[in-house]
Amino acid sequence: MFRCESESWYTLAREQALLLAVNCTRAGGTCFCTSWGTGPLATEGFDLALTELRSGFVVQVGSERGQELIERLSLRPANTTELELAELKLQRAAERMGRSLDTHGVKELLDQNIEHPQWDKVARRCLSCGNCTMVCPTCFCCTFEDSTHLQDDPITRTRHWESCFTHQFSSVTTGPERNTIRGRPGVPLLRHRNHLCYGGHLAMPGPNIDAVQPRGKLKLAAFKFTSCDGCQLQILNLEGDLLQLAETVEIDFFLEARRRQGTPPYDIGFVEGSISTPQEEDRIRQVRRECKTLITIGACATSGGIQAGRHPNISTHSVCIECKRNGHPCVLVSQGKPCLGPITQVGCGGALCPDHDRACYGCFGPMEQPNMSSLGRWFTQRLGFDARDMTRMLRMFNGYLEPFKQASDHYEQAERDQRAGGSKP
Repeated sequence: MFRCESESWYTLAREQALLLAVNCTRAGGTCFCTSWGTGPLATEGFDLALTELRSGFVVQVGSERGQELIERLSLRPANTTELELAELKLQRAAERMGRSLDTHGVKELLDQNIEHPQWDKVARRCLSCGNCTMVCPTCFCCTFEDSTHLQDDPITRTRHWESCFTHQFSSVTTGPERNTIRGRPGVPLLRHRNHLCYGGHLAMPGPNIDAVQPRGKLKLAAFKFTSCDGCQLQILNLEGDLLQLAETVEIDFFLEARRRQGTPPYDIGFVEGSISTPQEEDRIRQVRRECKTLITIGACATSGGIQAGRHPNISTHSVCIECKRNGHPCVLVSQGKPCLGPITQVGCGGALCPDHDRACYGCFGPMEQPNMSSLGRWFTQRLGFDARDMTRMLRMFNGYLEPFKQASDHYEQAERDQRAGGSKP
C-alpha cells in the first residue's frame, strides 16, 4: 500500500468504499500486465472479483464485506464447468498478451536514460490531457480550492484530483517553475514524470548530503523566506517540549531562536514562507541540496499564503482535466467524437458539453500551450477530417485567438494547395 493511505480523508473514503475487481479475459495488443505480475487476475485488495462468462459472471469473495453482500444477493453456486471455463479464459488472456517487458532493473534503466530522445518523441504527440496521471498507481497528487460567498456562508474548501500536466501544478509566488506544461527547463515532462514515478526525485539532494551521519542526534535547520515568522514562533512556543526534543535533535540553524550560523548538510530542514523573488528561488534550491529531508510549515510555504495573490491562480488547463475530475468518459477516445477539449481552456463549469455526452466546441478558447498539431493528426488520421473540416471547427468560436488562428490558417492554406493540385480537400 502507498503511504498516501495514512492521509485521514483518503483512509476514510477507502474504508467506506466497496471495491469490485473485474478480471480481464481479453488481452489487447498493447497489454503486458503479466510482465509485472499484476494481471489478468486480481489476487488481493478487492471485496468482490468478477470473471465474465457468456452466461453471466463468476464471483470471487475477497473480504468479509464482500461476503456480507453475497449473502444478500440471489446467487447460485458456480458449477465445475463454469469454474473451469473462467480459469481457461484467464489463462488464455495471460498467454495472449500483445507485449512483454523485462522488468529486471527497470528503475536503474530509467535513471540511466533520463536524457533519452524517446521522451521528446512521446512529448511531441502529448495532449496534456492528464489521462496517464489519472490511471497511474504512483500518481496521487491533489489540490485545494477555497471558495467564499457573497452572503455569510462559511468558506468552502474543496479538494480535487490534480495532474502535473498543468502550469498550476508547479506554480509558486514567482510563477510556474517550468516554462512548458510538458516539462521544466531542459527536462520534458514525460521523462520527468516517469523518472518521478519509478524512484526519482523532483529536487534531488546535493552530493554532500551523504555527509550527514546516521548515528547520534539529527541535525535540524529552519529557514525563513517571505513570511511573518509566525510559524517559527509557534515552534518556539512549545517551550518545555523543545527541551525534551533537544535530547534527540541538534538545532543547528534557527535564526528566530539563536544567532549561531549552522553548517550544512542537515538531516531535517523546515521552511517557512513563500518563494516570492528570484533570489529566494535560488536560495530554496540551495536549501534543498543541503537537507536530506525538507518540510514546509504553514500556509505560506505550502500554498503561497496571502502574498500569492500577486499572481492569481487562474485555471488555464484543458477541459480534459475537468473531465477526469468529474469522471466523464472521454468522448474523443471512446466514441470518436471530434472533441476540442484537449486544446480548450477550462471555464464552462466542469466540462459542460462532455458532461452531456457531446464533444467540446472550444468556446473558452485555447488552453495554455495547446498541442494543435497532435490533435490535428488525431482528427485527420483517425476521424477522417480534411483541411476544410479542421478550418471550420477551429473558427467556430474564438477563431482569431492564437493559436487557433495560426492552426486554422495552416489548414486553410492546405485546402488551397489541395485545390490547386486538383485533388479534393
